[in-house]
Amino acid sequence: MAAILLLLREAGRWLLNPKNWIYVLGVVALLFLLYSTSAFIYGRGVAHQAKVMQPTIDAALKAAKESADSEAAYRGEYDNWMVNSKKAKEQFIAEQAQLIEDLQRDLKTERERKLQAEVRIREVVKYIPAEVDGSVVLPLGAVRLYADALQGKAANDAALGPISFGTAGNVGSPSGVTLSQFVSAASQNAAQCVQDRAVLRSWQTWYPKVKAAYDEAIRVQRETAPTNKVAPVTLVPTQGSDEP
Repeated sequence: MAAILLLLREAGRWLLNPKNWIYVLGVVALLFLLYSTSAFIYGRGVAHQAKVMQPTIDAALKAAKESADSEAAYRGEYDNWMVNSKKAKEQFIAEQAQLIEDLQRDLKTERERKLQAEVRIREVVKYIPAEVDGSVVLPLGAVRLYADALQGKAANDAALGPISFGTAGNVGSPSGVTLSQFVSAASQNAAQCVQDRAVLRSWQTWYPKVKAAYDEAIRVQRETAPTNKVAPVTLVPTQGSDEP
């Protein structure tokens, strides 16, 4: 207890001494000066750095906005492209379905014609009377020439044996084929050729149209495909003095 009282007595004497107060005020003033100086230097440095970096920040913000705008525009173009591509695909499918329907209708017409021809062929006796059928003698050369033409063989095919146009006993000999038989076979072959020609013509019509439509669709898709040409945003420090 006595030590505490002694300490308080000494503290009071120290506080009552004006010289000690001058020391305290001097220390406080020095600390304040140091603080103000450091704050001033720090503020100048921060302000200078902000001034140096501001162009870079502005450029980065501008580039980011342009990139965002470009991305939004690209997304809009892409969505429109997808919608148009879907419509083009649906139109292509519809056109092909209509083309196939038209070709099938034409083929159906040709099949009906062939059926009508087959009916007429079965009634060949109405077109060739029996007395005419019996009086007409078809030579072997004519029958062989017709058969060779159907099979795509040359008239002098060695596998079929020689045909001597100067020997009546060969090409001029009776073939045993009646006129009605020959006309019936020729009519059937002609009807089949007409139908085959219709089928071939349908394929020849279908393929160029489909290829042209497909090529045009691919060309339009490639030409209208959206592209994003804005480069990625990069931060490049602006060159400048580091002096405050």
